[in-house]
Amino acid sequence: MMNGKPRNDSMAILIDPREAARRLAISPRTLWQLTKDRVVPSMKIGKCVRYRVADLEDWTRRQIETGV
Repeated sequence: MMNGKPRNDSMAILIDPREAARRLAISPRTLWQLTKDRVVPSMKIGKCVRYRVADLEDWTRRQIETGV
């Protein structure tokens, strides 16, 4: 909840690993390996790893364009 309103994850700028894996249709373990190998763009905020939705969309688009 933010500002007394329920959080709408579809409007989130940053998402956690569980949500990122769900949106990419991969396992959290696979996402962690891709993150560790710096294949998928991510950022750390303190001890938390977060993913920008826009970065994941761009990364996915590039994967489709390159046929990977």
